[in-house]
Amino acid sequence: APTTGYNRTRDFGGWASAGSGSGNDVRQQTLRRDFVSYTLRADGYTVATGILDDAYTGTVIDFQHSNHPTTGAGNSSAVQIDHVVPLKAAWDGGASVWERAQRVAIANDPVNLFASQGSANASKGEKLYGAWKPANPEFQCQYAAQMTFVLDKYDLTVLVSDRAALVAVLSSDDCELPEAAVVVPSSSPTPTTGTPSSSPTPTTP
Repeated sequence: APTTGYNRTRDFGGWASAGSGSGNDVRQQTLRRDFVSYTLRADGYTVATGILDDAYTGTVIDFQHSNHPTTGAGNSSAVQIDHVVPLKAAWDGGASVWERAQRVAIANDPVNLFASQGSANASKGEKLYGAWKPANPEFQCQYAAQMTFVLDKYDLTVLVSDRAALVAVLSSDDCELPEAAVVVPSSSPTPTTGTPSSSPTPTTP
């Protein structure tokens, strides 16, 4: 598809909110879903501190909201929300002719989102699997399955090189997926109290 005319904010919007003016947007929902543990700010939905066992890099990230407990105190950019199928790639693969409501849907679909290390998300940019994959080898199979699921769900096309890379990893003997390979957790962890430890014991999803 033509790659011209793309504007992320205009075409896909920002993070959708659970209620008009509530501020409980998809970013906060995804952080609560993917963090091993977290604490909340006074509003009851914004993550103040949390621990991410980052699947993309295999590292543990100690997150602190940039304005908690005071303005500029934290490191919010250390954790970003990655679109498994980047929105620019979706645009090129067919979303350019969709109604805007469908583009907003893929931008906020939980199955297309992972909380990830900010620098890893930045290095990925607009790339699909043929040009970028997570550094953590133990997550590459799951990531490829998730990407394939989203591409199929939204009937998106990809370059031949990206298709070949997805086929290669998913057909590899090392790629042993569970019966339900693509999983969106049904609930978030229970908020903890106090400041999380920087060395938590990761839990098994």
